Amino acid sequence: MVQHDTTLGSSPVRAATSSQKLLGSWQLCQLISRGVLTSVYEARPLGCPPNRPADYVVKVLRSDFVNNTNARTAIRREAEVGRHRSHPNLVPILEAHLDAERPFVVMPKLEGVSLEIVIQRAGSITVPQCLWLVRQVAQALQHLHQQGWVHGDVKPANVVVSRDGHATLIDLGFVMQQDESFFSNSIRPLVGTLPYVAPELLTSTCLTQPASDIYSLGITMFEMLMGYLPFAEDEPARIVEAHLREQPPKLDEAARVPATVEDLLREMLAKSTVRRPQSMEELIDRLVELEIESLESRLQSAA
Repeated sequence: MVQHDTTLGSSPVRAATSSQKLLGSWQLCQLISRGVLTSVYEARPLGCPPNRPADYVVKVLRSDFVNNTNARTAIRREAEVGRHRSHPNLVPILEAHLDAERPFVVMPKLEGVSLEIVIQRAGSITVPQCLWLVRQVAQALQHLHQQGWVHGDVKPANVVVSRDGHATLIDLGFVMQQDESFFSNSIRPLVGTLPYVAPELLTSTCLTQPASDIYSLGITMFEMLMGYLPFAEDEPARIVEAHLREQPPKLDEAARVPATVEDLLREMLAKSTVRRPQSMEELIDRLVELEIESLESRLQSAA
């Protein structure tokens, strides 16, 4: 079980009870996760009765990064993008305290589980459900791209899926402006991201562009359909080599993926950016066409 972050008592955070701490006007409850830069807690507003559900999330910069300029920039960008770009498939930032000794942001608690967990539980996702979820993530990315941002970390762990199938793209801590160096942030974590990184970001230029998010979404789509990654190497150097040189494996026949879906997926995973769909708008249009095609096929089969 994940342990509570006892380092929170070191600045503006005060102990409330043995299991809760205070950060500004928020009661921090259960620790959800601890990332490279931040700790994420379920939270409720200060003064609420203890039996009220903790239906907010507070992401606070870890104490060992409070003096790190890159870490502060990351949480500042997350606040900027999340507070001023509203979209139903993109996690919003409700409140930001960036000048605090421990900068933090507040978000609504999303109902559901990560797409990563969905894949682990299901093994693979049916074609109609996959297309629906991928389109929703693409819509969130389209909104970011229209505002001049690239998400830069599209993967199943950063998509929350509700019981009714609504997908929300989360974790805006590593968003980048278009044409910015992928490695401009020297503390960017690659351990969980490397299997999803577009090949152009692994070259000497390392400049971000919307096509890079399309590639990462393609890797995610492949994993949804097959239940495993196309480049599942143990060594980071081998993963990099696979992204740069190797073609993804053919889809298993048992998955019954239509040729039209596989064709789009292979375009999304093209090594060259010019061979991928040229915008999220184009990708969304094609996903909608495939959703309609999939629905018609199911209706014909049921007739």
